[in-house]
Amino acid sequence: MRGVIFFVFILTVLCKSAVSQTSTCFEIESILVDACAPSGGEGQNEMVRFLVGPNPLNTSDLNVVWATTANSWDGVCQDASTAQKVIQLNATIQSCGFLKEPTAGVLPANSKVLLISGFNMDVTANSFAGLSDTLYIIFHCSTSPTGNFANSGMGIRTLSMTFNAPAGCSDQVSYDRSLLVNTAGLPGSADGATANFAFDGNVTYSNDGCTAPFLEANATWTSPGSVCNTASPIDLNTLVTGTTGGTWSGTGVTTGIFDPTALSGSYDITYAVGGGSCISISTQTIIVTAAGVASFTNPGTVCSSSPVIELNNLLTGITGGTWSGSGVSGTQFNPSGLSGSVVITYAVGSGTCASQAQQTAIIIPSPVPPIITGQTIYCSGEIPVQLSASGASGATFNWYADAALTQMLSTNSTFTPTAGLNASFYVTQQVGACAGNPAIVNVVFNEQPEVPTFISPVVFCLGAALPVLTATSAFQIDWFSDAALTNEVATGASFQPISNSQLSYWLTATNGTCISAAVELSLDPQQPVEASIQVNGPSVLCGPGFIELISSSSTGNVWSTLETSSSIQVSTAGTYSLVITGACNTDEAVYTLIDASVTASFTASPQSGSEPLSVIFEDQSQQADQCNWFIDGSPASISSGNATIFSLGNYTVTLICSNASGCADTLSRTIEVISDKIEVLIPNSFTPNGDGMNDQFKIKTLGITELNAVLFNRWGNKVYEWEGVASGWDGTSSAGNSPDGVYFYIIQVKDALMQEKEFKGSVTLIR
Repeated sequence: MRGVIFFVFILTVLCKSAVSQTSTCFEIESILVDACAPSGGEGQNEMVRFLVGPNPLNTSDLNVVWATTANSWDGVCQDASTAQKVIQLNATIQSCGFLKEPTAGVLPANSKVLLISGFNMDVTANSFAGLSDTLYIIFHCSTSPTGNFANSGMGIRTLSMTFNAPAGCSDQVSYDRSLLVNTAGLPGSADGATANFAFDGNVTYSNDGCTAPFLEANATWTSPGSVCNTASPIDLNTLVTGTTGGTWSGTGVTTGIFDPTALSGSYDITYAVGGGSCISISTQTIIVTAAGVASFTNPGTVCSSSPVIELNNLLTGITGGTWSGSGVSGTQFNPSGLSGSVVITYAVGSGTCASQAQQTAIIIPSPVPPIITGQTIYCSGEIPVQLSASGASGATFNWYADAALTQMLSTNSTFTPTAGLNASFYVTQQVGACAGNPAIVNVVFNEQPEVPTFISPVVFCLGAALPVLTATSAFQIDWFSDAALTNEVATGASFQPISNSQLSYWLTATNGTCISAAVELSLDPQQPVEASIQVNGPSVLCGPGFIELISSSSTGNVWSTLETSSSIQVSTAGTYSLVITGACNTDEAVYTLIDASVTASFTASPQSGSEPLSVIFEDQSQQADQCNWFIDGSPASISSGNATIFSLGNYTVTLICSNASGCADTLSRTIEVISDKIEVLIPNSFTPNGDGMNDQFKIKTLGITELNAVLFNRWGNKVYEWEGVASGWDGTSSAGNSPDGVYFYIIQVKDALMQEKEFKGSVTLIR
């Protein structure tokens, strides 16, 4: 079984009180009852953790009575073999901890010790990787595999340890093996089952398996706060709330003892525990108060209107005390409202450092504030007049520019303010040596206001509620119904007229006694707008073109086409809306434009064929009220759905349609009638000699619509080609006149029904 159970033993001590807080010379802290060990190696890998007290102990004086009493105590072994095991264990430590054997077997005071139950412990069974403290390690001189602690069954087991020197140096702990727990904290022993003991003997049970938790050194401690320099020295170790066994430093500190004698002031005291990267440091302040007598200067005779007195400024002894007495708040004395003798007490320190002093101040009543008369409110530009102060007979009047009464302006009973300067004056009445509270005089030069601003004229709609009129000014606005300003109708930033018969009002701005010039605000009554759409020209669409829609208003127009003109042109049918916005309202009109276009349409079946040709016409016109038929421009009696007979030739059939809206349309189709007889006459010779007779090789046809002829010489070379029934060959080629002889032809023709025929043969050219 492998693990780091012993770390639970080691690190738990970091959360306990120091050994120096007990009267014992050592304390058993925990027992690894169910060790992590190889099979049959329980007796070599169990561990006991204990703390050494204020005096060193020698391992040669140690005697142990195991919980398994049949097992003997064979003393402590410390030799090359144990040194090698310590080296091996230290090599596995990954934190800042360290294991060491005691020098000459001596365990130092306040040291932490781990007792290994067997000389041949397995160094790989328990990991020391997370050790973060210095720990002394000692080995029991035993190779027995039998465990020294029972970890199963019922009943109480006891471990007893004794050092022969000093006398009475022993400790004993007991545990109930039935209460041991597994790694889940449930009853039942398992590897890592541990019993932990408090200094008062209380036992708890835990199990971390073979993995130990990591706990860093903790240097927290509690400062005693403030002490008197006559107090007894303080053992700082008794103030530790974290890990014990550290070192102390600071003024007045010697080996963990702080002596306040001859000190005075604040002192930073530092406690450090652990080492290397695991060191923890905590610094606290101790205030040392020097013992002495509290003393302060008597404030003497004070006027009841005098400023508040800072009592700490009167101290002649130790600072930092408390003040009390009538008129005292904190460190200040306020004579206001007091009269006669007032006792003021100062107390400082506590316990042996406590001291108290008292002084009696005499408070005399202050004169009342004087009465100030004279004009205090002016318009800008006015010249101020004198202010006058009056009060008790024989009193002196002091004029100040500030509430602290530090800037004196005059000591006369009269004072003239500075023109244009807004100011507060503080005037005291002084009788003898005592001046009373000041009377406050505020002299104000009001700004001459500008005329109010507003929008004019104010448009309103006839028949609707009258508008609320508004104006803006930094000062009060007054409304009048006449230019002479004799009839005020309202005050404030707004006014609601009650009749539309009054269309003008006059406004002024008032700042105190200062009034602006009057300005006129007028009202403009408006009629509501009505939207309508008129059409210029035809009211319907007849094919391509446009219709002009005209608004009833020249302004404020917004058409559904987003145009804003007074008229628009539209070329498609649909509904068009017009919104007219006026000063009073918005109105909308709608016009629906209809497309009344006529579409003349008909079918002719068939449109071409041999004579006589019977054609059936179907009228497919749309939106037509009347349609008329024409053949080659002349009126014709054509009945839709009935046959019309055409003889040989080409005919133009036209349908003209119209409707009641005045729209019309025309459609024409061509009827082609051909003969069913086809003839192709090809001559066998021609004489292109210019005598006007038989000068061309020309094919005569009947019922042929297309012709293509190609001529070759006797060597198969093409000499000429033409198309069309009206053309022929005059006996020439690109090389000039062709010689006499026989030429071969291929002639291809198509009739009106697009039927094809081909003719091959020869023709003789004779000049």
